[in-house]
Amino acid sequence: MTAPHRTEDMRLRRRSAMTPSNVESEGFSVTTRGPGRPRLSSRERDSLQLMARGMTTAEAAAELDVMVATVTKHLMHASGKLGCDDRAAMVHEAYRLLELDPPEQSAEWDEVIITARQHYVLQRLANGQTVMPDEERALMAVLDARSRSHLITRGWQIGRLSSARQETPSPTASQVPRGQEISTRVR
Repeated sequence: MTAPHRTEDMRLRRRSAMTPSNVESEGFSVTTRGPGRPRLSSRERDSLQLMARGMTTAEAAAELDVMVATVTKHLMHASGKLGCDDRAAMVHEAYRLLELDPPEQSAEWDEVIITARQHYVLQRLANGQTVMPDEERALMAVLDARSRSHLITRGWQIGRLSSARQETPSPTASQVPRGQEISTRVR
C-alpha cells in the first residue's frame, strides 16, 4: 500500500508535467490561443463580459443564476489565464486577445471629449495600474461608466483603447497637463 502523501506527490508531479498535448488523457479539456495560453471557459467569458458591461459581482451572479462565490471563482480563474489581477485590466486583455468580442466604435461617442490626462488615466486602468480616485470618478462621469471595467469598454467604444499593446508612459506635468482637451473622434 502506498502512503497517502506519496500518492499526492505523484499526482502533483503528473499534473505539473501536463502539456496541452497530453491534458486530454488526464481528463481535462484545455484549448489554447497562442503558445501555451489557455482559453477562457464559457462561464469565465460570460462572467467577465458582465463585468465589462458594468455589472457588480452580485448582479452578474443574478444574471447567470449562480452564487456570487461562483462568479468570483470564474473571475479568479480568468485572472490567472489572462495574467491580470485587476478586473479592468482583465477586460482590456480579454478584448485585446479576442477572448471577448471588442465593442465597436460607436457614433454616439463621436462628440465626447476627454482630456489628455483622462486618456492617460484610461491607459493606466487598462494596464492594471493605480489612478487617483477623483480622476477615475471624473472619467466615469464623462463616459457614463458604472465601474472600472465598464470604463475599459467605453475606452474601446470611443476608440481610445485598442488591441495594440500600449505601454503607459510616465508623463511629466508638461506632457499631460490637467485640462488639456483632445477629441475622441478617430481621424
